[in-house]
Amino acid sequence: MAARMKLPPPRPLAQIYAADATPVEVAHLRSMLPRLVTARNRGEPVGELLKHVEAQLAILDAR
Repeated sequence: MAARMKLPPPRPLAQIYAADATPVEVAHLRSMLPRLVTARNRGEPVGELLKHVEAQLAILDAR
């Protein structure tokens, strides 16, 4: 029986950049965007992270 290949842990959102993002990381960015908007609207301090995610998704969408 072959050993299962262990995936590396996902990078934190702030370390995911469009230039080297894997398809899984792109999907993660897209899924986190609405959650970050909701968190910002509740007053949580996620403004800088939200800007980063929006900027990276804008780059990906422009491709």
